[in-house]
Amino acid sequence: MAPEVKFTDILKANIAIQEAKTRLDLADDPELVDAAIYELAAAEKRLNYLLRQAREAASG
Repeated sequence: MAPEVKFTDILKANIAIQEAKTRLDLADDPELVDAAIYELAAAEKRLNYLLRQAREAASG
């Protein structure tokens, strides 16, 4: 059984993606660029996970 996904968790994940994109846009050091890229990738994976869990919960 899939864990319950709250709409607020999905909203927070979207906000985390936007914040990571902003940090990437503003990064002026190669290490900060790398960190922002990893942060963005992690936030996107979390959102994908939450959406997948929400779909599974809704379908079954």
